[in-house]
Amino acid sequence: MLPTLIELGPLKIHAYGLMMATAFLLGVYLVRRESKRVGIDADMIADLAFWTLLVGLLGSRVAHILLYPEEYSWREPLGWIAFWRGGLVFQGAVPPVVLYCWFAVRKHHISFWKLADTAMPYVPLAHAFGRVGCFLNGCCYGRTTSVPWAIRFPRVPWDLSKPATGSPAFLDHCQQYGSLSINADHWSFPVHPTQLYGAAGLAATSSLPAADIERLSVAAARLGSLAGRLTDGPLLVQRDVGDTAAPMPGRRANRVERRRPR
Repeated sequence: MLPTLIELGPLKIHAYGLMMATAFLLGVYLVRRESKRVGIDADMIADLAFWTLLVGLLGSRVAHILLYPEEYSWREPLGWIAFWRGGLVFQGAVPPVVLYCWFAVRKHHISFWKLADTAMPYVPLAHAFGRVGCFLNGCCYGRTTSVPWAIRFPRVPWDLSKPATGSPAFLDHCQQYGSLSINADHWSFPVHPTQLYGAAGLAATSSLPAADIERLSVAAARLGSLAGRLTDGPLLVQRDVGDTAAPMPGRRANRVERRRPR
């Protein structure tokens, strides 16, 4: 966990924000490169990317606010828009971005499905960078476990004389389990590194040959297949090992379970 990579006076470079920026720039580069091959204007891709970034951030933030309203307060209005601190739900970005692209490409007389075939293979790779950002930020952790590769998240700050402000896992475990003290302990219980599970799965998805997508005959099936990979994978991780980023319908998130870890 390393939420702040560099701190020089008032200047702070947050790991989550850096990973988001890396994901965006890498995705735009790869899609522009592919667009030249298939005959789509690369400059149009750059313009489209800028607006989809804004639309995607808004959709992701709104989804997080709807899922976790208790984490936002009118007393700190900056917290509602400080996405560089985390607090984004990827699935919330998909519907508004798809709708925006659907209408935007019509002005350029480009098939939406051709654009989708060009861009979607690289979306999982960008999402993988976002999951690494989650790991560095300490959010979206998994359930308590005893597997050898389990990880612990630290108390923030480490100094016990100062009030604890993180990590999310440490604070949640102090609230859930009486055997962990916010004023005496430094580490959360071991948990599944669901952020890394998700990053590995998304990176593997992005490595699938583009030809596999191009061979599909129905455009809707192409986009639906990719969307399924993007949404079902994280949800399955959440169901099986407790990713707290997005509670499954009918289930409570890890943070409200009261059982002591074994």
